[in-house]
Amino acid sequence: MPSDLSMLRYTVDRFGLIVDVEVAHHHLSQTDDDFPLLPISVIGSLLCDHITGHETQEFTVDLLEKVRVLARPLTIPYRCDGLSVKRFCQMFLTPQDAGAIAIAHLLIREEPLPIRLRFEASPATDSVRCSLCNQVRHNDAWREPEVAFAANLLRREHANMVIYKICPSCRRNALGSVA
Repeated sequence: MPSDLSMLRYTVDRFGLIVDVEVAHHHLSQTDDDFPLLPISVIGSLLCDHITGHETQEFTVDLLEKVRVLARPLTIPYRCDGLSVKRFCQMFLTPQDAGAIAIAHLLIREEPLPIRLRFEASPATDSVRCSLCNQVRHNDAWREPEVAFAANLLRREHANMVIYKICPSCRRNALGSVA
């Protein structure tokens, strides 16, 4: 598991409780100040309490179980965009003793977004955003956020209300036959 390059590392026990947290501030984006920092106060809370969207919570539980059952590390690429920056990251899940899982997040690279886009979770919307690749779904088509904006499906800087889920491609790539 990465150590010196990680921007965030934490461990969850077999019940999904966060038992250890380390945030490496110097690896966070310098281009946006909207990156959510994980305070030490989350220790003792459930990991899923910090994940937006019921489907994404269930997906996370499935990922943790896959790592426990296979007893080997798993690496998941994902995007964690800011208002004006694309962040390409990787999540490393590593089995530990007694069913615990160590999770590290690594920032691979950042790219500027051509437009500022803001998303907010809402249970009452037809718009869906993938929690891993950040694509948005409208009318059963998944698109990059900039493409959806160009098609007038998203609004600049105003809150775009979405439900967070996992797109079929990301689910298949991450869980394989476990899904």
